[in-house]
Amino acid sequence: MNKDWRPDDARREILRLCHAGLDPLAFRHRVAAQLQRGIPFDAWCWPTADPATLLVTGATGENIPGGKTQRFFEIEYIEPDFNKFGDLARQRLSVGVLSSASGGELHRSPRYREIFGPAGIGDDLRAALTVDSSTWGYLALHRDEKIPFTDYEAAWLGQLAPHLAEGMRTSLLITSVEEIDADAGPAIVILDEQMKIASANHSARRWIGEIVGKHAAPDDGLPDPLAAVAATLVALEREERDASVPRARVQTRSGQWLVVHATRLSPLRHGEATGRIAVVMEPARPHELMPLILAAYALTPRESQITQLVLVGKATNLIAVELAISPLTVQQHLKGVFEKIGVHSKRELAGRIFAQHFWPRLATNAPLAADGSYRQ
Repeated sequence: MNKDWRPDDARREILRLCHAGLDPLAFRHRVAAQLQRGIPFDAWCWPTADPATLLVTGATGENIPGGKTQRFFEIEYIEPDFNKFGDLARQRLSVGVLSSASGGELHRSPRYREIFGPAGIGDDLRAALTVDSSTWGYLALHRDEKIPFTDYEAAWLGQLAPHLAEGMRTSLLITSVEEIDADAGPAIVILDEQMKIASANHSARRWIGEIVGKHAAPDDGLPDPLAAVAATLVALEREERDASVPRARVQTRSGQWLVVHATRLSPLRHGEATGRIAVVMEPARPHELMPLILAAYALTPRESQITQLVLVGKATNLIAVELAISPLTVQQHLKGVFEKIGVHSKRELAGRIFAQHFWPRLATNAPLAADGSYRQ
């Protein structure tokens, strides 16, 4: 186990890395190295997730047992277990320790009995990486010694989780900044070292025109919301512990909501921020992958709605309230969904969707889009 236990130093460096404009693979590996300084562990796995379904879309890690990946996901999506990724994403407290959840009896967990225990790996600490109500991935830390993770370690990771989520989100976007079409997709504004606009694509100029007039802007044309997220990023880099994730919602003159966030376009060097800041504006809209997948099963629009709500863990009564229908009507629609997809329960439904549409892409390392889903 790593003895370089410096949680405060690790936290500061992790916050920098979360907003340093790294690609997804480099981001996860560099953050994992810093996490080791705050929470000693012997193996780690960091899956990405589709925020629309909470299903895993890819993973990287170190010292994880091989050869049982498919069985791992069968347990994750079909069988009962403790601190499953999707369950953590749906809970207010998004972190969990296996030894605590199992009452110190790790053998009660099928993933421990069948996968990790036989490989000499013991306790695990898991977190759902969620920010702004969207989950962009999960993190699992493992120990091969008989030393359980502590509540303090879980809380420390929980405080970092929103930043790790934002790091995953921005890394997916920044890797494709140069591929973004000038008339579509996210709007990109590049700021120089004086926080003035150095360049902006066509979409950015259009959105700035929509924001100016509703939100004040200085002479350089940078609206307050954009200046605020850039300043928050700088505050994080200056190690201000109470700084939040550099992300905000802003409403345009036409009433449309945008999500605005900031990141560095180049990595940090020698502990100092280098490179220009990219401020990204995107329309706040629902994810579009699942309607395409569900269309393959010939579901009705209402059945598709209900299925998507089931996949993110909504209970029948909550679905009924959200759609303004009765719980009995929800159950009747679910019966039709089960018949069309060939399953008998909500758990089997999630497992079937994952097995048929996510597992084949995950197994081939299919590329991810900026919204966390697979590129078609």
